[in-house]
Amino acid sequence: MVKLTPSLETFTRIKIDNWLKELGWDINEESPKCNVFTGKAKTLEQNKKFKGKKPDYVLYGSETDKPVVIIEAKRKGESIEEALEQGVNLYAKPLGVNFIFAIDGTFVKSIDLRSGKELSIDGEFV
Repeated sequence: MVKLTPSLETFTRIKIDNWLKELGWDINEESPKCNVFTGKAKTLEQNKKFKGKKPDYVLYGSETDKPVVIIEAKRKGESIEEALEQGVNLYAKPLGVNFIFAIDGTFVKSIDLRSGKELSIDGEFV
């Protein structure tokens, strides 16, 4: 039996990119309407707040410079809790973003910083 190599974070990022496109987000950073930035924030001023760290995804309100969501991608098997904490402390708090998602390609964990609770719809966690 052939032993396969383990999944990489790249696999998770491909899934996230596809989900974002399906949901109507513009992930093309060359487009003037782009509202998803990877590995950086949209503006130089925002990037300075990261102190050299690089977020996986920063999502913006349509045609604005206002960040609204941070997404941290991890490969399968990495701690999704640590990824969520990283997203909160390194990226969301410095930018004043309330919604953070951590995704490992299979599981999604989220938090709304205003309440400190996991996001849910009709009592089901997002």
